[in-house]
Amino acid sequence: MLVIRRHEGQTVLVGEDVEILIIECGDRRVKLGFRAPRQVAVTRGEVKLTKEQNLAASQPVSPAALSEVKRRLPVLGAISRKERAGVEVAALGRSSRAVDTKVHVAADKRASPPHATSSTGVGEP
Repeated sequence: MLVIRRHEGQTVLVGEDVEILIIECGDRRVKLGFRAPRQVAVTRGEVKLTKEQNLAASQPVSPAALSEVKRRLPVLGAISRKERAGVEVAALGRSSRAVDTKVHVAADKRASPPHATSSTGVGEP
């Protein structure tokens, strides 16, 4: 790594086409300007790191990795779908009881038609 000292207004040349200008020096930071051809990408390091992390996170998960997660969490494999929903919601900071209530309400709605009729044929709310 090359380390050099520069003052405001001075430049550093990288190759023949890239010029770095020291615009401002403060107590805790430096402002730089870059002159480079359009085809040369100039990017902050943290932006590149974030892009790499986002690309890695967007990759599909292999079946082997999913099996490993399932193996490490045997309790989730042994409980019912309703209980699993309660565990997931509880993990988000909500009560699993609220989820059980919603599951029962949804099951009750499926069991009966949405608008039951009385013997008079008029729909009751």
